[in-house]
Amino acid sequence: MAGLGLTLATGKRAYATALQPYSPTFEEFANTLGKPDLGGKDGSYFIRCGGTKRTNDDTTQTAAILILDGDKGLDGGSAPHPQDVHKVLLGLGIKHCIYSSHSNTPDTHKYRVVIPCEYARDQLKPLLEWVFSKLHAKGVELANAPENATWSQAWFFPRVSEHSRACFTHYVHFDGVDLHPSHIPQQSTPLFKAFVDASNTAVPAGVRTPSSHTPATDNWKQRLEAVMEQGRAGEWHHTRTKVGTTAGGLVASGAVLEADAIRYIEDWHTTVCDASGDNQQTRTKELMALHDGFKHGLASPLQDRPPKSSRSGIDWGLSQQLDAKGLFSLPNATSRPYFAVHQKEGAAAGGWDKAAGVWHHTERQRDGVYEPHDILVCSPIWVDAQAHDGQHDNHALMLRFTTSTGVEKTWLMPKSLCGGNDQRLAELLLARGVSIYAAAALLRRYLLECKPDKTIVHVARTGWLDGSFVLPDTTIGARDDVVFMGGELSAEYSTRGDTEGWRDSVGRLCAGNALMTMQASAGFAGALLDKVGMGYAGFHIYGDSSTGKSTGQLVATSIWGGTHFGGSWKATGNGLEAKAALHSDGLLALDELGDSKPHAVNDTLYALGNGQGKQRATITGTARAAQTWRVVLLSTGEKTLSAHLATAGITPTAGQDVRFAEIPVFGKHGAFDNLHGMTDGGAFSKAVCDAAQAHHGYTGRAFLARLVDDKRDFKAALEDAYSQLSPSKPEPQVGRVLRYFALAALAGELATEYGLTGWEAGAATTAVKACFEEWLYHRGGGSLEDRQILASVWRFVETYGDARFTVKLPRNEAEMAFSVLRGVRAGWFEMIGEDKRWLFTASGLQEATKGFDLKRVRTALANAGWLILSKTQTDNPTVVHKIDGTTHRLYQIQPPSMPLTGGAL
Repeated sequence: MAGLGLTLATGKRAYATALQPYSPTFEEFANTLGKPDLGGKDGSYFIRCGGTKRTNDDTTQTAAILILDGDKGLDGGSAPHPQDVHKVLLGLGIKHCIYSSHSNTPDTHKYRVVIPCEYARDQLKPLLEWVFSKLHAKGVELANAPENATWSQAWFFPRVSEHSRACFTHYVHFDGVDLHPSHIPQQSTPLFKAFVDASNTAVPAGVRTPSSHTPATDNWKQRLEAVMEQGRAGEWHHTRTKVGTTAGGLVASGAVLEADAIRYIEDWHTTVCDASGDNQQTRTKELMALHDGFKHGLASPLQDRPPKSSRSGIDWGLSQQLDAKGLFSLPNATSRPYFAVHQKEGAAAGGWDKAAGVWHHTERQRDGVYEPHDILVCSPIWVDAQAHDGQHDNHALMLRFTTSTGVEKTWLMPKSLCGGNDQRLAELLLARGVSIYAAAALLRRYLLECKPDKTIVHVARTGWLDGSFVLPDTTIGARDDVVFMGGELSAEYSTRGDTEGWRDSVGRLCAGNALMTMQASAGFAGALLDKVGMGYAGFHIYGDSSTGKSTGQLVATSIWGGTHFGGSWKATGNGLEAKAALHSDGLLALDELGDSKPHAVNDTLYALGNGQGKQRATITGTARAAQTWRVVLLSTGEKTLSAHLATAGITPTAGQDVRFAEIPVFGKHGAFDNLHGMTDGGAFSKAVCDAAQAHHGYTGRAFLARLVDDKRDFKAALEDAYSQLSPSKPEPQVGRVLRYFALAALAGELATEYGLTGWEAGAATTAVKACFEEWLYHRGGGSLEDRQILASVWRFVETYGDARFTVKLPRNEAEMAFSVLRGVRAGWFEMIGEDKRWLFTASGLQEATKGFDLKRVRTALANAGWLILSKTQTDNPTVVHKIDGTTHRLYQIQPPSMPLTGGAL
């Protein structure tokens, strides 16, 4: 059995503050309470909940036991015998332990009742009321002492004096069940129900109200009449409060049975209201006042001052029962104080006739009397749902409101805004069109007190979640409990026109233009990344300005949004991370690579390709979850990546080479081949841009609507597209980039199949293949490392061939001129026909290819056919040469006459 979560103070004084966790089983705890120590009323104590200090603020929000302090009866005298309490709890089947306290005597009962019960702090009061109502219904007149509801109350372990040892009592019931808040009727507390249903309530045979005295006369009616008469000319609310208090006090003192008193004052209330013509709203308030007074009178007989209203919270049961009796109930009808959202319905309709908005219905004291007080907090705000991030962290509230301009909006508000900075909260709501009339602290309290039934999950990035696709303003698919929480960036996914308009204008103009068709296909491709098992694909379109590359970029972005959907390389790394998360499982379009700082783009490319941002810390120093994404990157610029990085002295690595498929602008008219009858490329570009402005955003949503229900094997479909682009098996680095092109081809064909592009089947594949061939030609064959090694060797002989190499065996005076060394020797050369064969020393070759392993260098040279081996020793990369009587082992390297042409490097 799990232990109770209590707190223990082991000091010998009542003021001991060295607290520690105390988790005995209930049986162990009950046995300890049954063995009192000898001594005064002092010593170690326990607290009903966990904590480190004896304060309400430091203790936990949940408790493990419910305690009834048997201190006195309802009449102020001795408490009923503990055996009577024991019998009632036995009848209820509730596990419990009762032990007498230090002050217990044969004539004056003093004891405590311990009931195992796990509950939250706000459930303590209803639990106590329920248990005491059960005791009182059985005639056990135990008073509800204030200590019962004191959360961090210290309860001493039993200690007895020598003369009272024989008076110690101990009752235990282990066989019952632990009490639980769910045992309490959820519709209403017993007193509410008794009050509303008074006319139908009969006192069960043999059961009396909480009094040991039998009513002897009808004097109680005279006392009530006197109070009623005094208040007839005054405010109705105060009259009814006083009547209720007096009636409750008469019941508590034993002058009248509870059911009789309730029936009498309810009849009086109905008669007076009918005669005065009060509207239903006022009648509801007055009935509530009667109840509050009656309840207070039970606990404090015949108090002269009206009570402060109960803080028990919303009671939907009372609201429903009042409606059933023909009484109008206020929204969220409850005991004051409470918040309610009212729409102005007008007095003629029996509804709210003040300003629409969030109202705080509270009380204020005037001349010692509590009266209703209503405060307009703000324009109507409904809290439709509470939200978390799927890990039950980062909580938020879904707010719904109408702006001052009449537009209905929703906002997923981070709950952290309610952390104390009321001005910041007010500023954000005011900026969204909410009108605020009261102190912002009251608005914050309203938001914190709202407990909507619906719970939703919020995500910080767009994309796939359990088969549905999350966009900033909607979720496409079966999930209806997911929303995007991405700030103001979500405005990028704007919509205009319709899908047919995009197909018949933008899509139609793509036909016959391979580069633009490929860019549009890449625009669809991001939504397929997860389905094909890829995390990234990247394309970079480069060429001179005003050649049409940005027009194709606009075509791709118009699938998802307007002109603000794309971005710039000029953004900071942090900004691009946020942008990537906003575009996850979609398109990340960035213009003008040349505007970025080379070192920044170097880091950003790796982050985008790896799908994860930087690890950062929270304000408490703990690690914050890094942002993640899957994107198709579509970039433009006037330079290639290597040319841009070279301006800062950075050499691209192989990893960067496969982050980008760099495609030069190609076509008869810049990036275009088919101008669709227009005069020039400029006019055609303007027509495309105008069409994208008129129709954007809806095509991407239509694509997703079909895709969420498409159950085909997309990984197999990608392999088919891959084989169509390149039937033979390419070199690994080329093959990796080829998958980017295959993904774009698959997406373009899929959009065509869905009826979104207006292209013929196969058009996307043809366009993408043309772009792949352009990329491959300008990149050259082989891996990037191979090409970099070859380029390094070629640059070295171009730079130092005449200074650090000499002719091996001069054949004439002309060649003698090349036999003078003017630097550190890197080798020799010999003429083979019209070409030079360079004879590198090992150190010379290492210098020429600095940064590469010599073994890797030999492999690259051999693969390219530049390394000439010995005819007799083909397994040795060096060849023996005898020069000036000395034998040397040299690398024979013979590049082609023009190695930098034709895309070779």
